[in-house]
Amino acid sequence: MGHEGHEHDEHGAQGHEHAHGHAHMHEHGHGAPELARGAGAGHVLFLDAPSGLAGDMIIAALVDLGVPRKAIADALVGLPVTGYHLHFGTRVRSGVVATAFEVHVDEGQPARTYGSIRAMLEASALAPAIKTRALGTFR
Repeated sequence: MGHEGHEHDEHGAQGHEHAHGHAHMHEHGHGAPELARGAGAGHVLFLDAPSGLAGDMIIAALVDLGVPRKAIADALVGLPVTGYHLHFGTRVRSGVVATAFEVHVDEGQPARTYGSIRAMLEASALAPAIKTRALGTFR
């Protein structure tokens, strides 16, 4: 199944939605119902990661748990980054169905050092708590 010239079935993808740049998303709902903002307050999410964590898999898992896809796309609006679109899809492997998340780069991106990423996050319009977590993650 392809969408706008992209092939998405190479890993068993079924169903999809895209967010282009910072403009819009196409909804093709599946998975858990979306959580209301703040629904996770007071809860702990434990990630058992003996082989490490990949950002795309973490985002896909959070969406599977009910974090709205729009919340992911909206978080990127506050960053000075363009030339990409987001793809949410469904993967089926060995009978297990899960959300997939990919970032498709549509145009060249500059090399970004830790210092430039830190400066971008500090100058961003992200909420202070999110900004602090993002800075801690990159640190």
